[in-house]
Amino acid sequence: MTRPFDEQSFLGLRRQHEDAMQLALRGREILLRRPAASFDGFGHFLDSVLPDEPEGAAGLAAVLHVSAQELERLRASLLDPLSVPATIVALIGQLVGLSPDELERMVVQDHERFSEFSSRVSARAVDRDTGSFLSDLRSAFARLAEDSGADM
Repeated sequence: MTRPFDEQSFLGLRRQHEDAMQLALRGREILLRRPAASFDGFGHFLDSVLPDEPEGAAGLAAVLHVSAQELERLRASLLDPLSVPATIVALIGQLVGLSPDELERMVVQDHERFSEFSSRVSARAVDRDTGSFLSDLRSAFARLAEDSGADM
């Protein structure tokens, strides 16, 4: 059973769109003041960009198709970005104005912190998993860029 699209649904979608636009503007403002390379990974960058109030972060989580807990754990560098679907990471990166190379560097930087503490993962397996994720990330970023219509 589908819920009818009414004014309440419209206002909810509008609020989500406004939250996403605010995140995009904030990301671009931060990147104008500070280079992406100065951030200590993806979580550190997210901490600078995401809103501090829980309601704002929860609304953005819905827009980004992740749980509020996952987004908060990514922000706090308590969740390996490779455990999140590459399409979600690419969506976040593109929304906040990161280039594919900047996003990739930040994600790898956070992932390496997690792989250091993993005693059951060999370096060879980590490289293969990382390479596969990065390939998926690049593809997702390119697909999102094609779908955005920004160059029209």
